[in-house]
Amino acid sequence: MENRLRWRFETEHNTFRSSPTVVDGTVYIGSDGAGYLENSNGLVHALAASDGTEQWRFQTQAGVLASPTVVEGTVFVGDGNGTVYALDANGGTEQWQFQTHDTVRSSPTVADGTVFVGSDDGKLYALHAETGEEQWQAHIIFDGWSSPVVVDDTVFVGTDNESRYSSHVYALDAETGERRWVFDSRRSIRSSPTVVDDTVIFSVTNGTLSALSIDTGEERWISNIGFNCRSSPTVANGVVFVGSHDEHVYAVSADDGTERWRFETDDSVLSSPTVADGVVFVGSRDEHVYAVSADDGTEQWRFETNHSVWSSPTVVDGTVFVGSDSVYALEADIEGTSEGSRVRLGALGHHDRTGHGDEPQHREEQRSHPGKNRERLQQTTETAAPLRIPHSAPPETVPEPPQIDLTVEEISIGDQIGTGGNADVFHGSAEALEETVDLAIKRPRFPRGQTVDPRPLLEEANTWQRLDDHDHIVTVVDYGTNDGLPWIAMEYMDGGHLGERAGTMEIQQALWTAISITNGVYHAHQLGVVHCDLSPENILFCEIDDAWDAPKIADWGLAKRLLEQSRSRDEMTVEYAAPEQFHSDESTGKHTDIYQLGAVLYELFTGRQPFEGDIYTVIDRIKNENPVPPSTVADIPTALDAPLLQALEKSRDDRYDDIIYLRDELETIASWN
Repeated sequence: MENRLRWRFETEHNTFRSSPTVVDGTVYIGSDGAGYLENSNGLVHALAASDGTEQWRFQTQAGVLASPTVVEGTVFVGDGNGTVYALDANGGTEQWQFQTHDTVRSSPTVADGTVFVGSDDGKLYALHAETGEEQWQAHIIFDGWSSPVVVDDTVFVGTDNESRYSSHVYALDAETGERRWVFDSRRSIRSSPTVVDDTVIFSVTNGTLSALSIDTGEERWISNIGFNCRSSPTVANGVVFVGSHDEHVYAVSADDGTERWRFETDDSVLSSPTVADGVVFVGSRDEHVYAVSADDGTEQWRFETNHSVWSSPTVVDGTVFVGSDSVYALEADIEGTSEGSRVRLGALGHHDRTGHGDEPQHREEQRSHPGKNRERLQQTTETAAPLRIPHSAPPETVPEPPQIDLTVEEISIGDQIGTGGNADVFHGSAEALEETVDLAIKRPRFPRGQTVDPRPLLEEANTWQRLDDHDHIVTVVDYGTNDGLPWIAMEYMDGGHLGERAGTMEIQQALWTAISITNGVYHAHQLGVVHCDLSPENILFCEIDDAWDAPKIADWGLAKRLLEQSRSRDEMTVEYAAPEQFHSDESTGKHTDIYQLGAVLYELFTGRQPFEGDIYTVIDRIKNENPVPPSTVADIPTALDAPLLQALEKSRDDRYDDIIYLRDELETIASWN
């Protein structure tokens, strides 16, 4: 293999998944420190484009995956701690910072003196470029994978609304944040849109590429491009180039989406292609950068790095700049730059007002033990059977109860349908909106004559109602007191609970159910609430005609109290408790929900609890033993062993750092075909 390396920049313990921005002879790029985590101390580097000499570095509060944007002498970039920084491009001095409420994966886009950037707190922010002052925020409830694109006076961005079947492309007024149109893509959008002329083009994780009218959001065409697509499209000379998880780079017509050619790599392509002088440059998880003919997809050359290439290449004056284990500058064998390539990124410094970001994905590299997990995942995926979830099987929409105000006198109480803790649940009904509405009524259970403190149940209702704007959390219809006795009216779930269905579902339905439940827990975590009593009996189903029944999480009664670190064994379901819940000196939190959800999903897929026996035996085994791989006790894909066992690790530090990584693993398994 010929030597194309012009220079290489590396630092200890850092990887570069950010895409490089090259402006006025300087390469700006972020590194992720010890991982894309809070307090991992990422860095922003400024390197001389000629020889890779470091000009300056700026230490962030957490790892940097987003690409820096450089406009009028200022570098804008976000980090894993939720901070957006404005730095002086010449010396790296901080000019201002703005704090969001969660991880910033989105690359900033700057237009008309405004910085547009998304956050995992579910919001898109518009900030004053000179001061960092917030101009507006749009609450569109999305994981901030997609970076905004600004064309004229409209911001375009894709969302992943925490459900694989409810995601959108938004067109927002750049001055006010008001919605102009919304397109429902149904599946997660983990890429950034590209805007060419009057068309918005974007990829979806289900393996489709779509083109929409820039004015109305009406779909013009759709093209199939493998599966689990997270690469953002690049358009050059009437052709759309995009990578796919199926180990291919695709070229399709920008006019109608018909395939021109496909090029095969040896692993997933999450990097976004860049086109310069008739050549497509793209990275792959197989640790290579490829140069491919834009005309017919024939390979021109490849360069081997020492790590997966998540970064999207930038080409300037015949040199390819790209991040991996190091920053590489490669001889491209061309004369031009990538400024004519509509890659998703004003961060490139080439495209003036049209901004496109870059956000490599949080797979193996973002877990507690990346090397161990990558090895386990490779072992399981090589032998697992291909899976596909039929599009017609999940429900198009999950039904919700009507929004009504109730008094206790309007509710008819029927038979008892459940019990738990210090409360009972009854079947109820009320006349509303000219129909009879079925309800589930929760009331405290107490001995006759005992005075009841209504506050715990009302606090539960208040906490629960904060969370219930999600398809997979049971809705609180209303709550209050009657003669000093508290009550909660919830939507009536007519399909029983998960414990009655565990081990009986076809694998496709079980995967969708698991993903849906995980999304519900993640939604609560986004709002600062943990459940801490997840069990099969707390996962209820609503029946849906001609579709899979939808799971919803109920019984948030311990959430607030356990956040305040109450650990009564009488109040939790011991069989699904996490090890730290049996130790008075250990705190509970998101990591507790991850363990409990792992136990619930273990039973969902196998029909068996991770540990069985009498209550004292189960407690001892939870504290001292590891469960056997689920594929050894049930006929399920071996690929499920790694994520379920990691969720069930004894040590909190060995579990997933965030429940979204468990969700991602399940989605990857569900996407195989």
